[in-house]
Amino acid sequence: MSDNKEVHEKEQSYNEDKQRLRLDIYLQQMFETGASDLHIKPLQKPRLRINGELEPIDQSEEYTKADTLELGKELARSDFEKLIEKKSLDFTYITPSQEDFRYRVILGFQKDGLSIVIRKISNEIKTMDELDLPQQIKKMLEEKRGLVVVTGATGSGKSTTMASLIEEVNMTKGYSIITIEDPIEYTYEDKKSFVMQRSIGQDTLSFNDALRDALRQDPNVIVVGEVRDTTTVNMLLHAAETGHLVITTMHTTNASETVQRIIGMFPPEEQNRVRMVLSTILVGIVSQRLVKNTKKSRSAVVEVLFNTPRISELIKTNRDDEIPSALEEGTVNYGTQTFDEHLHQMILSGLVTEEEALANSTNKSNLQLKIKGIGQTKFKQEQEEAEKKKVEQQKSLEDNNTFDLNTTVEDEIKAKEDIDNENKVLTGIKIKDDNDEENQDI
Repeated sequence: MSDNKEVHEKEQSYNEDKQRLRLDIYLQQMFETGASDLHIKPLQKPRLRINGELEPIDQSEEYTKADTLELGKELARSDFEKLIEKKSLDFTYITPSQEDFRYRVILGFQKDGLSIVIRKISNEIKTMDELDLPQQIKKMLEEKRGLVVVTGATGSGKSTTMASLIEEVNMTKGYSIITIEDPIEYTYEDKKSFVMQRSIGQDTLSFNDALRDALRQDPNVIVVGEVRDTTTVNMLLHAAETGHLVITTMHTTNASETVQRIIGMFPPEEQNRVRMVLSTILVGIVSQRLVKNTKKSRSAVVEVLFNTPRISELIKTNRDDEIPSALEEGTVNYGTQTFDEHLHQMILSGLVTEEEALANSTNKSNLQLKIKGIGQTKFKQEQEEAEKKKVEQQKSLEDNNTFDLNTTVEDEIKAKEDIDNENKVLTGIKIKDDNDEENQDI
């Protein structure tokens, strides 16, 4: 009996080692191809997400149900029982062979067995400039209190953008920053700021407990990895009201949907109160989606909302459907920006093709008009009017100061002689008048 047990343990150990080595090979391929995610499920070959598309790994074998379960055990280790109980698990995985990368692992059961998604997280945090994010977003980080929300679908780069915002504060402000994440993705080194990172389950029991603690820990900036329930939203609004800059993410596709989602998380009888609070404490919303660029990689297309007086009024009076128009109209004075406006700029700069831009636009017809030059935005019109006025002023100035280039040297000499003669005549008249006055006195 003991011999059978020993054999079983050896087989299990062999299987676990085999699955770990197999995974290491795929993670290495992930690194070499620049893939963002690795997908594993039973009865299928593993696939890598490269530039937004899932591609099967060459010369790989299908995973069996037993294979994925063994790999899940190896990855979850002591949390495997939690996976069996909750049917899903989300955590960070680090492999010694690739010290420059960490991985976010999501385990979950589905009809064919255990599925595994592994997302690569670089230890290098790119700056806002390196990500080509709109410069006006930095103005949001100048606020000392209020709410900043980074939004987008899964895989749109929200975490990367939020990390760049935090790093911008870390590099430029002497602040206390507290992050609350599940799990921790990017890790920060203290620069001008002091950064404390807390992981749900490991460093604190819940988002709500961590938020309550954070309010007592003298923070300037509170970062919450994701808004998941009404209680968390309520605490974030309270933190923003009481003098903290709060940064968080949501799985929404644009600015107006984000406002609606926040309001909609509360019961109807509380929504008017929440609208009043949000219209006051909201600093801005950064929504993004990734598109294929002409450099054979992907770029972020960004919608930028600042809480302008008009936006505030729209939120307060339940006119969220007017927010897109307000964003387009506020481009010049406030720095707001729609997805389609950014896509149009990317087309003009040659960063994306028209086909890719139209496929990812919010309003395809509107973008087509912009491309044809018919649907010019107010921003472009005002730019052209200002340029025209500048040219007219310059021309007027040149007309007033222009010399007759056809004037000859002889003409100039003659003009000078005429002036001298005129002066002589005037001098003679004056002498004559002086003599007449003297004769009268005699």
